[in-house]
Amino acid sequence: MSLKHTQGPWKFFPRLTASENHKGFRIVGGRASWLLADVMPLDSAGEEGEANARLMAAATELLDALEDLVALLPDPELDNDDVQKALVLKAKAAIAKATEA
Repeated sequence: MSLKHTQGPWKFFPRLTASENHKGFRIVGGRASWLLADVMPLDSAGEEGEANARLMAAATELLDALEDLVALLPDPELDNDDVQKALVLKAKAAIAKATEA
């Protein structure tokens, strides 16, 4: 598959002002640590914004791991296990959402 997104790993770090007021998080990635996104805090403590930033920063690694797992599993159309078939189809749908495949 050709890579269309910025190469991982991606990282996140807090955006702070000089007075240390919480201003959200930055997601950076690629060889030059390009700014990919700013994540705004959604609550006064910034916990939800941090959780969102962590999830986004893990996106490339999650996609790689999911693609590797799906490649190891049998074709869902040939699988008699309904639970496994549903999970493989769910994983393939998530991969397609991330890759436009």
